[in-house]
Amino acid sequence: MQPSLRRLLALATRLAGTSQEETERLAALLVGTLHKGPWNSTLNNDGSPVQVCVTQAQAHSQPAVRLIADPAAGIVNIKDRYERAGKVSREIASSHGQEMQSFCNSLVDSMLPVDAARRATVPGAGVWIAADLSGKGLALYTTAKWETVEKRWARARRWLKDILPETTVADGVVDSLSSRTVLVSACVEGATPGTANAKLYWRIEGPTPLDALGIPLIANPMVSEFLSLVIENRRIPRKGILVSVGFHVGSGGLSGVKFDICGHCVNRTPADWTHVLQRWAAHHEVACLPEDYSALLEAAELAFIGLGLDVDAKPRLNVYLKRLCS
Repeated sequence: MQPSLRRLLALATRLAGTSQEETERLAALLVGTLHKGPWNSTLNNDGSPVQVCVTQAQAHSQPAVRLIADPAAGIVNIKDRYERAGKVSREIASSHGQEMQSFCNSLVDSMLPVDAARRATVPGAGVWIAADLSGKGLALYTTAKWETVEKRWARARRWLKDILPETTVADGVVDSLSSRTVLVSACVEGATPGTANAKLYWRIEGPTPLDALGIPLIANPMVSEFLSLVIENRRIPRKGILVSVGFHVGSGGLSGVKFDICGHCVNRTPADWTHVLQRWAAHHEVACLPEDYSALLEAAELAFIGLGLDVDAKPRLNVYLKRLCS
């Protein structure tokens, strides 16, 4: 295993309070070519196939740590890519959320191409998979980029009708977003049907005000505060901001929103990022980590920083870390 990747996994081990053996075993399950390389994954800008996501919510809760991976990284044969991704999805569901498998199947069947010719145009197997290190829970992400924007939203609408018991809220959100944003991917996450969420990830198209997107939670002052703190007066490409909206699989109601900002696009030094993270975490009194932010950014590079708000506008901070580029 490359030393930079081993250091990233060692950081995940310390944050989650698990063993290095357990962390590396999960990483190897998620990425079959973990010890081989080279990879050509779309997960990170350097082609590496693993991220560590640290989520800090309320002050008295435990931070959650998960590995996010590209299961088909480094696999050339198209058929082998999809078989590998399906195998990993089933194994992660078995270990991290057995009742989630049908939701994962629905997502793949609804959002990815069926015919071989179209599959060949999708990077990897079109999926990323995440699994919690600090407990049960998984996430499966599928790309939507292989179709036109109009067809992406039509597919997403059909998927939501398949997975949600009631789609009045979701239909209204899709109606509003489909003419103003570009759908990038879809996701299902959770440990059980009772905790599962169906999520859509999208980018804003053109100069669209947040309060015009039809989701009041997005216009919460914490969102603009977060964007201002992270970006300040920098100019970043539109693709550097990824927004998501989630729906409870059990009820069909809104579960929350999230703004993820590309760390590479903002172009801050590790010291700058440390200041930003410390300032936001202190102001909103989120759960403490077992290591300082400065220690995190000595062992890893910040890939994304995210603000999530649940339906009650309770915030959480997501920090996505990748290996340090040598």
